[in-house]
Amino acid sequence: PAIIDEYTEKMSDFLMHSLMPDGSAPRFGDADDDRGIFIKSECRDDYRTLLALGAVLFDRPDFKFMSGTLPEEIPWLMGEEEVEKYRRINAAPPERTSAGFPQGGYYIMRDGWDPHSHYLIFDCGPLGHGSAGHGHADALSFQLCAQEFNYFVDPGTYSYNLDYEWRDYFRSTPAHNTITVDGLNQSEINDRMSWKTFAHSRCNLWLTTDQFDIVDGEHDGYLRLDDPVKHRRIIFSNKNGSWTIIDLFTGRETHTFDYHLHLHPNCTLSGDVSKYHFGIHTPQNNRMNVTLLDNDPEKLSVNIFQGDEETGLGWYSKNYGSKVPTTSIRARKQAKGGTTFVTFLDASSTDARIRLEKQIDNALCWTVENPLSQTHETVFYALDSFREIVLSDLAFNGRLFYLKRSS
Repeated sequence: PAIIDEYTEKMSDFLMHSLMPDGSAPRFGDADDDRGIFIKSECRDDYRTLLALGAVLFDRPDFKFMSGTLPEEIPWLMGEEEVEKYRRINAAPPERTSAGFPQGGYYIMRDGWDPHSHYLIFDCGPLGHGSAGHGHADALSFQLCAQEFNYFVDPGTYSYNLDYEWRDYFRSTPAHNTITVDGLNQSEINDRMSWKTFAHSRCNLWLTTDQFDIVDGEHDGYLRLDDPVKHRRIIFSNKNGSWTIIDLFTGRETHTFDYHLHLHPNCTLSGDVSKYHFGIHTPQNNRMNVTLLDNDPEKLSVNIFQGDEETGLGWYSKNYGSKVPTTSIRARKQAKGGTTFVTFLDASSTDARIRLEKQIDNALCWTVENPLSQTHETVFYALDSFREIVLSDLAFNGRLFYLKRSS
């Protein structure tokens, strides 16, 4: 039926936008390396072959652009005639870099299509289909690539059956780049392939422009607590190698908030993480600067875990049935009546710094200073109501305001 072609093309379009710069797929939820036909060993990790098949089936220049060189799957599966068709397609990059998929709940921030491009994918979708047996409690988590390297990763699946405690850890909220409340999962585990409760996510705003991308999402997983807590996360990308992540929590009583960041196993750290500003280094000597801002730093403690058996933190499973130690960072604090986390990630090699402007009710305002280009980027974002805000020499009464100035 024609609808099969229609949906296959839509799936391929999503795959094109969601693939990481190295051709691998983001690892949300379960994965067990299963393939219908193993034509080559790297097909478990490199998904670009599927786009090559899509280029032939749907005559898509952008699919061919992303697929790279002619993969051997086309002659094996489609024959010589389709090989010639693939060669005749004039490859062209996709029309847009960043893309949102509201039904699936995935939002991809990208500043280009070459291997050096910066990439972040944000999960603001449902836990899963039906009983969500293959879903993970990873609402509002993200994965990030820069400088041809996957800095912040999803730890993977490990196994369905080898060890049920490890099965539960790898699909738990602490195993993902997001925040827990009182050490609890966003969704409650039932058995190894189902859940008792489901966290529901909602996207409040998705906006992509030539200058920046912004996404605003929230989930209700902790509204089940006696003192209900809502988690809201805003991610802003300036499309120049830096990201501002702001996490907002509501509540009345005292809660413990644990912010987890999971690094690729080949990463190393520099600097003092307890000072809330440190570097993450790749084997190629590239660097990502991380800054954690807090209005009450004495209440914030930051710890590093590597292959920790007690907490489960500091593990990574690239392939099914295997796990290796990695580095996990946990920033913990107790707060009453809600709290806020602000994270600034910078891979621009310019030593950019963030500064929070004065506190404004129901609004966020921050400035990123870039000493190399001598530019200042100021962002104002209203969380709900629209009213006039005056900040220094600026007055604004809308939802979002972005200003880039040279010194």
